[in-house]
Amino acid sequence: MSGETQSSTRGAAGRRSGSSSATRWNKTVVVAVERRVSHPRYSRVVEEDCRNSTRTDEANACKVGDVVTLVETRPLSA
Repeated sequence: MSGETQSSTRGAAGRRSGSSSATRWNKTVVVAVERRVSHPRYSRVVEEDCRNSTRTDEANACKVGDVVTLVETRPLSA
């Protein structure tokens, strides 16, 4: 054995940043993540957005337009 240890993380966690687009619910924020992709037929760059609702705003401090970073986690049971 060479004495090397494996890191505790299995892989890099997916991180995405976007802007908050709705704060209508208590402790929940809707985040719009925008990305640029090439159109398969026309080879033009097109902007797509994905809206994710996140329940992380315990203090209701987030406002519309704030920059939010989303990080993947393992599945958590209710």
